[in-house]
Amino acid sequence: MATAIDWLDAYRARDLDTLMSLFGDEAILECTWCVSETIVGKEPLRAFWPERFSDCGASIEVHDIMPEHDGASISYVARNELMMATLKLAPDGKIAFMRWGRPCAPSEKSFDTPVNDEFPFLVLQRINGMYRNLLEPFASFADALSKVESVPPGDYAILHLGEIIWPRTARA
Repeated sequence: MATAIDWLDAYRARDLDTLMSLFGDEAILECTWCVSETIVGKEPLRAFWPERFSDCGASIEVHDIMPEHDGASISYVARNELMMATLKLAPDGKIAFMRWGRPCAPSEKSFDTPVNDEFPFLVLQRINGMYRNLLEPFASFADALSKVESVPPGDYAILHLGEIIWPRTARA
């Protein structure tokens, strides 16, 4: 939970160096607030944050912090809206994955059924040891798997709701 508080403190202070020190080299960020995009890798994250400092506002008050499996979620008020950052940590304590935006309502959809555009299956390509390129989103796991199952595991990964779900060994 300390990393979640450190992240929020660095974000509020607009302290890019401290913020970047919290992320792992292969970190993935899903932003659903000011922009809707997925950022993969430390250098793209370094380019992402300065603009967010100005267009997404700073937190005024912490609403709640909750431990999660392998991380924590912190909710806070910014621009009179409730926001949430959910962080999953790698074994070294660095942020491996972060979802940042408005809190999501629980979904009752089965994992195997197609999902709407809000929760697509994302295919990431591994280049020089890092997942860098985001390929097109897919509506179902089967569709995403058909894109990558003929290539060696490790060349691609499938990301869904913040988890690398294929190949299983690719998880942080």
